[in-house]
Amino acid sequence: LTLLSSIFRMAMKERVATLNPCEDLPRSVRKKIPARYRRNRYLRWDEENELFTNGLVGRREHLRPLVQLAIWTGMRRGELLRLEVKHVNLGKTQRTFTIKCERMVLKPNWLLIEKTKNGKPRCIPMSKPVRQLLQMLCSDATSEGFVFGNPMTGSHVKDIKHGFRAACVEAGIEV
Repeated sequence: LTLLSSIFRMAMKERVATLNPCEDLPRSVRKKIPARYRRNRYLRWDEENELFTNGLVGRREHLRPLVQLAIWTGMRRGELLRLEVKHVNLGKTQRTFTIKCERMVLKPNWLLIEKTKNGKPRCIPMSKPVRQLLQMLCSDATSEGFVFGNPMTGSHVKDIKHGFRAACVEAGIEV
């Protein structure tokens, strides 16, 4: 309902529509509209162990660092895949970036997430294991500048859905 109402407001601004029928819906009708079901799925300890022991091995071994970083930092898949080497501060001095006219200070042992879900860049601290893993990944990074770069396209890895799903199935984790 919120989305539909937003579409009508936009149409009214563009002078394509003259009214927003969503605003006239009585509360009794609004209450009958089912809430959007969101599924939040978290790995249990035993599932995490199975994933790393049986799922992320062999031809899916390359996904292991990505999954480890996701678990250790709480970063979203897209944030991890778009992470650039220059946004990982492994040095001893702070760095400054200007993103969308906003000045961001990146402290030592912190990393910058330029594109987030809400559109606002943010910095997060690195724990010791995250720092060690990112040191290794950044030293292995190719010239395109992404931590998870794709040498065939010269860009970053776009998606890992199929590989991660197969790793979960192999580990016996319901997806």
